[in-house]
Amino acid sequence: MMGCYGWIPRYVSGGAVLWVFELLRVLQRLRRRAGGEESRLSSVSGQAARDAYFGEPLRGKRYIEYQSRCAGIRFGLFSIAYSGCEIIALYNILEFYGAEHESFPELIAAVERDGMVLDGRWGSSPRAILRHLERRGFSVREALREPDFSGALKSYDSFLLTLYNDRDDIRRQIHTVCITREGGALCIHNAADSGIVRLSGDSGMAELTAAFPGGRAKPILLAGIAWAGDRYRHGRT
Repeated sequence: MMGCYGWIPRYVSGGAVLWVFELLRVLQRLRRRAGGEESRLSSVSGQAARDAYFGEPLRGKRYIEYQSRCAGIRFGLFSIAYSGCEIIALYNILEFYGAEHESFPELIAAVERDGMVLDGRWGSSPRAILRHLERRGFSVREALREPDFSGALKSYDSFLLTLYNDRDDIRRQIHTVCITREGGALCIHNAADSGIVRLSGDSGMAELTAAFPGGRAKPILLAGIAWAGDRYRHGRT
């Protein structure tokens, strides 16, 4: 039976959840500006540090798959291991396209300046991550419910997915991942801290959410991502 902890995942719309994150992002940015706080680059560098959290190469790309190994990488007052899933998703989307982009520490600093909420306790606003992509020349199509989920999944080759880890327990928190289309498979990156999760290329949202630990995830936002400069097929908004 659903307890009180399932009320928000069950009955609060995805749009309302995203609005709360955006409000917290704005308040965070104003507070940091008023206090003269500046984002500092995380000190991670070198091949040994990269190997600590990158998975095996996939078609020449190095995706971040092991968030729990990022405990030593600072994000706000916390760490990437604790609340850096949105930044990891941003990095992985840029890696998928082979887009020229900043280093991982530089991306962290950029999101700290505009995107972080509650000093990193709740991670980042998903829509702030989408704006970071748009500023880099990507187009974004948001979907908050069916049938828009199905339409986006059929039309794009990369996605940002934000979901509840458990539709009946808000205490299990929210997670954001990058999904890429690799040949005949949809690959979920940083889903379960155990490497890439591969699903059939024609999988729908039910199959995607069932692939997360516990099988009780519920989507909040699915955003199709396209970059006109890439050679792969992309959807049209």
